[in-house]
Amino acid sequence: MNAVTHGTVDAAGMTRAEVMQLTPEEQFDLFGERYERVQELMTGAQLQISDGEWRWLAEAFVPTAGVFGLNPPPGADFENSYFLESTRSIRMPGAAGAREDLDPMIAYFESQNWDTTVSSRGSDFVVRAETGDGYQVSYTVQSNGQYNLNVYSYVFWGDSNTLLDTVVGRIPNDTSDSPTLTVPGGFVPFPKWSDPVIPDE
Repeated sequence: MNAVTHGTVDAAGMTRAEVMQLTPEEQFDLFGERYERVQELMTGAQLQISDGEWRWLAEAFVPTAGVFGLNPPPGADFENSYFLESTRSIRMPGAAGAREDLDPMIAYFESQNWDTTVSSRGSDFVVRAETGDGYQVSYTVQSNGQYNLNVYSYVFWGDSNTLLDTVVGRIPNDTSDSPTLTVPGGFVPFPKWSDPVIPDE
């Protein structure tokens, strides 16, 4: 571990040295808390738009290497850090990517006192919010009628490969196969450390 990663804090304000002192179970539990925060943010934002079914595009129970995350701390690489991401999409009657379709989400973000920005990307419009506790929520309205809701964490120190094994290894195969559609609040339950590790078939 070099001096840069040793003292640089992650999205939770922890240094890599501090995280390395945690047991595998403690790192597992921290990941679970962060996973539940992503689901909380996703559900709250979904309900501003529709309580109907949303299509799953990405699910947060799989840690992604921190090097690909939002503003990774210096020294983050494929193994020593991770972030979480969850993405859902919806198509509603008559939706065509109008700028005003962002308004309910803008109002919600501002009601939470989150730092909010609106931008355009070609013919699409995006509103992003920084939650202030290590997460970003974005809502994109597209001219093709598909509206996407994304929740990302910023980057946390932690052994992404070990977490992948300890988390996904405890989720039954029939559960980890994400459903195609769910209403807000639908997500894969996070396992307990006491759950058995399921052997590969």
